[in-house]
Amino acid sequence: MLSAAIPLRVLALYERQGPDEGDLEAARQAGTLLASKGDRLLFRSEVRGETADLFNRVALALAVLSFAPGA
Repeated sequence: MLSAAIPLRVLALYERQGPDEGDLEAARQAGTLLASKGDRLLFRSEVRGETADLFNRVALALAVLSFAPGA
């Protein structure tokens, strides 16, 4: 699913002239969130919507990283 989600987010960021400071902060937070709750991404969370939220945050973080110099 990431192979479909990330290009869509990259396109949205590109249309906005790249990520802004809020996007960069969201990407930083996604790393910490993934480290603490990554199992909920692999093995669906019992909390409704939590897995989808985590997936969306990770997809956005990877899209933001695609704009990093040297990437």
